[in-house]
Amino acid sequence: MKVKVSYAVDLSEVPEVLRQLINKNAEVLSQLTDLNDDLCVGDYGVSSHKKLETLAEKTASLSENYADCASILAGFLRTMVPVVTPEDDQELQNKIHQLKENSQENEENVKSRSA
Repeated sequence: MKVKVSYAVDLSEVPEVLRQLINKNAEVLSQLTDLNDDLCVGDYGVSSHKKLETLAEKTASLSENYADCASILAGFLRTMVPVVTPEDDQELQNKIHQLKENSQENEENVKSRSA
C-alpha cells in the first residue's frame, strides 16, 4: 500500500528537492531501459513475465512520481510568480488532476494484470 508523505522545506530548497526527485526518476528510467533490453532478447518464459510485471509497476510508479513533481512545481510557481492568472492556475490544476487520474489508471491496470 502506498501513502502520501509530506514535509516542509525552505522555499529556496524546492528546486533542489525537485532535482533530486527527477534524478530518482532517471534511475528508474535506466532500470526500465535495461529490463526492456532484456525482454528484447528474452525467451518469453516465466522470467520475461516477471520482467513485464516489473516494467508495468515501475512505469505506473514513475508516472505518479512525475505527477507529484508537476504538483510541487505548480505550487512553487504560484508562490514565486504571482503574475499567474486565474486561468493559468486553473489550467495547471486541470493538468495536475489529469496526471493524477492517469497515474491512478496506470496503477489500476498494473493491479488488474497482476491478479
